[in-house]
Order: sequence, then C-alpha cells, then structure tokens
Amino acid sequence: MKRPWQIWSLFLLCVLAVTVALAWLSLKTLRLDALRETDRAETEMARREAELQERISSALYRMDLLMLPLVSQEAARPQYLFQSFYDVVAPVTPESASAARSEGLPGNLHLPSPLLFQASESVLLYFQIDVENQISSPHLPSEEERRIAISQYAVSEAAFEKALSRIEQARQQFDFQILLRESEAIDRVAHSQSDASQPDLIPPLVAYNVPAVENFRNWIQQQELEPSVDADTSKLDAQRSRGKQRVNEEFNQRRDSTQEFTAQNVANNAYGYGNGLGGGSYSQLALPSESARVAFEPVQFVPLQPIWLRENLLLARRIASEEGERFQCCWLNWEKIQEDLQREVADLLPNVQFEPLTPNTELKLGTALTTIPVQLLVDRPAILSRLAFDPQAAATKSIMPLSLWAAWFSLGLAALASALLLHGVVRLSERRAAFVSAVTHELRTPLTTFRMYSEMLADGMVPLEKQQQYANTLKVQADRLSHLVENVLQFAQLERGPARLANEHVGIGELLERIRPRLEERATASNMQLEMDVAEALVEYSLATQPAAIEQILFNLVDNACKYAKASADNRIVVSVGQAAAGIQFQVRDFGPGINPVDRKRLFQPFQQSKIATDNSVPGVGLGLALCYRMARTIGGRLLERESPDGALFVLELPLSSD
Repeated sequence: MKRPWQIWSLFLLCVLAVTVALAWLSLKTLRLDALRETDRAETEMARREAELQERISSALYRMDLLMLPLVSQEAARPQYLFQSFYDVVAPVTPESASAARSEGLPGNLHLPSPLLFQASESVLLYFQIDVENQISSPHLPSEEERRIAISQYAVSEAAFEKALSRIEQARQQFDFQILLRESEAIDRVAHSQSDASQPDLIPPLVAYNVPAVENFRNWIQQQELEPSVDADTSKLDAQRSRGKQRVNEEFNQRRDSTQEFTAQNVANNAYGYGNGLGGGSYSQLALPSESARVAFEPVQFVPLQPIWLRENLLLARRIASEEGERFQCCWLNWEKIQEDLQREVADLLPNVQFEPLTPNTELKLGTALTTIPVQLLVDRPAILSRLAFDPQAAATKSIMPLSLWAAWFSLGLAALASALLLHGVVRLSERRAAFVSAVTHELRTPLTTFRMYSEMLADGMVPLEKQQQYANTLKVQADRLSHLVENVLQFAQLERGPARLANEHVGIGELLERIRPRLEERATASNMQLEMDVAEALVEYSLATQPAAIEQILFNLVDNACKYAKASADNRIVVSVGQAAAGIQFQVRDFGPGINPVDRKRLFQPFQQSKIATDNSVPGVGLGLALCYRMARTIGGRLLERESPDGALFVLELPLSSD
C-alpha cells in the first residue's frame, strides 16, 4: 500500500481541481446571472417608462380635450365681436321691411356682442389695446349702450363693476410694445391657407398654433426617430427611441385635431354661426349674405394665438385698420385653468405641475400641450418608483446564488465525507498492517518454541528429568497462543456486530468462584498474587448478564496487570466487587507503573500499546483493552480507567439488571 502522505496528497489535488472547476463555473454563472438581472431590470424599467409615457400621453389627450372647446371658441372670435355692440344691415325684402315697420324697428340692427354676456370662469377679460396703450373692452360699453344692455339684455351693474376692476388690472399688466415684441413669435408661425373650394366671401384662414411649439417644429422633424438597431443598444434606450417616434405621432394627431376644430369654428364664424344674441327679443343669427353684410370693412379671419406675457396667458392677434394697429386679446384665467387640468388628470399624474412655454423655454415635445403654450413638469423618478413592478417579473427572482451556495455546500460535504472515508480506509489499512505485524510477531515466539522443543523431544535430546519442564513450557506457549487467537476472533466478531446471546442469572459469589481458578493460574504464571474482595451484601446478589463476557473482560484485565506490573515490588492484583451509584462495579487494580497520561487518550483503541510495553517488549498485539471496552458495551455496561496513586485501576460497571 502507498504511504499515507501520498494518498492524502492525491486526495488534496483532486479536491483542489474540483474546487477550481466549480469556482470557474460559479464565476461564469454569476456573470451570466448578473447579465440576466441587468436585462430583467432594463426590461422592467422599459416597461415602467412605457407605462409612464402612456400615462403622460393619456393626460395630454385629456387636457387638450378639456381645453379644446374653450380655445377653439375663443380663438375663432371674429374681430367685430370685440365691440360692445355691432351693426348688421337688415335684409332688404318686402316681407322683412313690412315686418320691421310693423314692429317699429330700424333697418340697421344694433346687436350686442356675445362677449358682453361673459359666462366662462376660464376667461378674465376681453379687451383691445392700441399703440397708445388705450384699452377698450366689450365689457365696458358707452353710457347709452350700457343702459341698453341693462334694460334690454339683463346685464347687471355688478358685472360692469367687475369688468371695470379687471380693466384697471389690465392697464397695469399689459403694454402695446411688449405685446408687439411677443407677437413676433406669432408672426413666425406658418399659416395654412384654406381650400380653394371655400366661397369667395370668406377670407383666407390662418391656422391656430402654439407658437412656442411651432417654432421648434422643423428642428423636431429633423431628429432621428426610428428605433436603433445597434446590437449594443439597451432595451431602455430602444424603448426611449420608440417613445420619441410615438410622441411625435401623438403630438401631430393632437395638433391636427386642435387646428381642425379651431378652423371649423373660424369657418362657422365666417358664415355668422355662433354669433347669436345673448338673450332678449332679437335672439337670432346675424347671417352675412348677398343681401346682408356686417357694417364695417371686411377683415381677414385670423385666429387668436396663445402667448405668455409675464405670468398672464393671453389669446391675442394683431390687426390693422383705419384707426391704426391694435391687439385684440382674450385674458385667460390661468389659475382656474390650471386647477381644472390638475383635477382632470389627478388619477394619472397626481400633483402635476405646469411650465409656461416661452421662446426661452427648453421644449419637451412629449409633455407639451397643443391647445395652450404649457408643458407638464413630471417628476419622473418619483412616479417611476411608485409604479408597481410586474408581478411576474418580481416573482422570477434569480435562484442562481442559492443554487451555487447549495453546490458549494454539497462540495464541502462531499469533500468532508471523502476525507472521513479516506481517513477510515487509511486507518483500517494501518490497523491491518499493525495487526499483521503484531500477530506475526506474537505467533512467531510460540511457534518457534513449539518447533524447537518438539524437535528436541522427538530427537531424544532432552534428558528425562527436564522433559516435564519442556512440557510445561509448551503448555504455557499453547495457552498464550490460544489466548491470542481467542482475542483476535472475539474482536473480529465484535467488529462485524455483537452476537445476540441470552442473559443468565448468576450470583456474584458463584461467578467469582467460577472464574477464580483461571485468574489465579494466570497470576501464578507471572509470579503475581491474586486477591479477591467482595462485600458481604453482594455475595448472594444475582446478576442477569453473560458470565462468559465478564470472565473474558476480567481475565484480560488481570492478564494486562501480569504483563505491566510483573516487575513491581508489590506483586498483588486486587479484584474487588462493590456497590456503584447505578449498579455493580468490578475493579481490577495493580501496583505497577500505572498509565502514562499520553497513553490514556488512546487507551481503548485497537492495536495500540503503551510506551512502557514498547520499551520493555511486553508481549501482545494491543487488542486486550479494546476488546474489553467493546464487550462491556455489548452486555450493557461500560469499562473505565480511573486514576490511582499507585498502579493502574480499571472499573467495569454493570447495571442492576441487564435484561
């Protein structure tokens, strides 16, 4: 067999190779798992980005839809409605003339502007401002028109007082030159002409646009909106690229809807639709036709365009007439509009804020409205963090780390089990080698004696008077050989498993008398003196045990005492029986050199001999104590070694009943 260090070296090399392989596999697995987790995180983030963009898109649709009726109506107001009253030429037909005379009406109708009857909370004031910063408003008519409005159209004095207060605010807030400068953004917006199929009566139409957005339109259309096909592009980048394309498409759709709806209102107003009276006896439409026209010069129908002037949101247009340049403005109630917009999208974007779009504002097309120049201020990180994870994605947590821990734990267990198994095999091999060596040595001495003495006796070389001595020597060696073979066979049987033998009931006194001759014979052969001490109360005590096992244990203990204490001054071997805490105890004591503390740790291990035995060439194979220890356990007891001031002391403890 190879030396143990060679076996252990080979084992460690194998463990090292497996460890390195598993470490490499673990690193590769963790990297792949990290890539998978990164991909999963990107997928989840892309999903949440898409969900957030969907919410923003839905919110923009809702807000544009909410603002569209207001913006399209106010932007399409004809210019003449910014007067408190306007004149309409009545139809010139016999029937209409007769009806007018019968009712006492003049030929020209003096009608109130619908703006005089302002009812929308989203509009603060309609007004006109000229180059000299003179402000006029349909809410502030002349004294005569005011009297007519109160008497005939039920306009209250409180409404005029409220309008007057807001006109004073407008005089402080607005300036013609500032409006002129801000209107340059309006002038840069592209105008879309009406179809050639429109009647000649209607002037060319100008599209309604948000100037702050339209000024960036060419730049926006030049951007690359197709998703990237680069293999290194992450899912999040691809989602954002697709989102840009979708944002542009959705913005165009909302912008087209706004322009189409506003253009329809402008066209309707060109025919006189929507300019009905606010009440009174002339609740009818002023319909310009070949026989009836508005009583001032025709003007181009230019929609009002939205602009910001400081913190005020206006719908404004610049017009030129014989009286000079002026601006017609609709001052919107931004605080009320903002509250309405926030309430409309509270379920999608709670606490959303708005940023006015001015020429100096950085435009974000994905959050811009098409009806008014504002864009949403979205706290994307906060909303993304509140969006719920995909349950399926959250449930698919990686089990790779746990699997690797299990693999490493299994490797450790396998290495430990292999090491223990290898250790047992090596120990078994060493024990087998020690057994063969010890048994060979122990067998050689009696066999040599047998061969030499038998040859001398057969050849008649032994005198007659010494033949008895030779015969006694042969008998001692035969007993020694028999004892050795008996111990080996008994130990081999215990290694395979203890035999199930029935217990016998025997008295302690009877048991000692049965084994006493054999013990005395072994002591006498070594010139030792055997003493037995039994308490009177225990002589008749009966044990349910295996007497042969007790005899074998006591004989081996006495045999060891004869071997190790043979040279001591006190040649006594004391076998005593006494009462123990949990049963009966048999003690075997000698007065020899005792047991070395180093040898005490491996005292009951097989094929182990003490240093004294090795130094003094004490015969034996080191099986006696190991055999006694195992036999004691098979009969339900235990064998102990206790310290003694002089010599060795072994105690066999047996329970009160072994049944």
